[in-house]
Amino acid sequence: MLEHLIENAVKYAPPGTHIRIDWRMAEGMIRIGVQDEGPGIPPEWRERIFEPYARRDTHTARGSGIGLYAAKRLCESMGGHLWCEPAPAHGARFVIALPAAAAV
Repeated sequence: MLEHLIENAVKYAPPGTHIRIDWRMAEGMIRIGVQDEGPGIPPEWRERIFEPYARRDTHTARGSGIGLYAAKRLCESMGGHLWCEPAPAHGARFVIALPAAAAV
């Protein structure tokens, strides 16, 4: 899951920008965030990008459109959640939340 989110951040962020990975543990859950400085994801796409074969940018980005779908399903099979939210400044932020026992 995490590897796919990092690969996506590298793919969509402009060259020379930063990718931030952070984590925290609270109330028995571990949250891992991957944030880029790319164009971001419009609100209407934030759920849709987790559908199979959904690709917002089919002209410049390579890929099959199943990576985020597979990552979300894997996360859910471990009792967790995966979602997308806007990054604080600009870009996208993907968050994995897993029960601490499943994360090890």
